[in-house]
Amino acid sequence: MDEQEQEAIEPAGKERHGCVTAWLWLIVVMGVGTSFVYLLVGDALARSPGLRDVEPWLTPVLGVLSLANVAFGIALLRWKRWGFYGFCAMACVTLVLNLTAGIGAQSFTGLIGVLILWVILQVKGPDQVKAWDHLE
Repeated sequence: MDEQEQEAIEPAGKERHGCVTAWLWLIVVMGVGTSFVYLLVGDALARSPGLRDVEPWLTPVLGVLSLANVAFGIALLRWKRWGFYGFCAMACVTLVLNLTAGIGAQSFTGLIGVLILWVILQVKGPDQVKAWDHLE
């Protein structure tokens, strides 16, 4: 990675705690993995015993939403606050889609992810400033 690319990810004067960075990368990696599962084997998921009534369009839509979460995770890595708001919006959309599909109470676990992300963004970096306060 050259210096200009590094500057885009870690602008001068902004530092985040390693746990915050690790969590954001986990969001990106898990989003990529989830989107591949939904997009490549979504039909098999839709036919699984617990999800027999899932509409065929749902898994590709969830795959695209997972890719959106990847973009929002990258935005947060680049200090963009809209990444957090996008992550919140996708969690709400996914909740509605999962409830519509009949998944039930398990659908609410995505909202826990938003809460965890918000708490992690409150962690102070080496400069003693919260990651949230560095977001533009």
